[in-house]
Amino acid sequence: MTNRAGNILKAICAAVAAILVVTYMIVVCVKFGSDEPVRCKSVNIEILDEDLYSFITTDDIKEFLSQSKSNPIGRPASFTLADSIEKSINSISFVKKSECYISCDGTVFIKIRQREPVLLVKTEVSSYYIDSERTRFPVSKKQKARVPIVSGRVSEKMAKNEVYDFLAYIKKDDFYKNHIEQIHFDKEGNAFLGTCKGVPVVKLGTLENYQSKLAKLYAWYQQYPEFAWGDKYQRIDLSFKGLIYCTKK
Repeated sequence: MTNRAGNILKAICAAVAAILVVTYMIVVCVKFGSDEPVRCKSVNIEILDEDLYSFITTDDIKEFLSQSKSNPIGRPASFTLADSIEKSINSISFVKKSECYISCDGTVFIKIRQREPVLLVKTEVSSYYIDSERTRFPVSKKQKARVPIVSGRVSEKMAKNEVYDFLAYIKKDDFYKNHIEQIHFDKEGNAFLGTCKGVPVVKLGTLENYQSKLAKLYAWYQQYPEFAWGDKYQRIDLSFKGLIYCTKK
């Protein structure tokens, strides 16, 4: 047999072997894809922002799944099951969004993002957070987020709109953000700002034209730092146009 004939025979044998292997793999895939579906055997949970918030833990999610109809362990893997798990986890108050997929070996992977609190509302009736999407969610027993506290006569609608916009404005400026830590509304709708140092209470009046009122406050701190940062005054009033009233202790 010539070398050329031998090479042709080897090529034919290799091709036949490859066809047999591919055929075997197809048969196996068809068999396990229909008669013997892959079943979920373990769950891998990742909370993507756990370094920022701890409203929920991986143990909370495992317990939630074990007690719900979406528990995947032992069930056939499918897109429908993954979608059901996502919808179930997304119903948890502290969850902003979840993603779920199932690997070929039956491992269920779940990735979760928690809600991002912007402010904490405290009234005589209830306490709750408003998140970055202006959605209400409950206070967690596991963690208290370091966000501005809004108290007094404030409705949920007001907290989601005027108050949210006011705090978003404050957050953009380092001076206001680091100085103002609480807002209280009286029954007339006047806002009182609680500060972390200096004069402890700032009466803003209503939230109307708050930009100019805050600018007036900043100018006062710049021009009279000995009064602003000292302990001579217990309250300053910005509610009058063009004027600042200071109340001594």
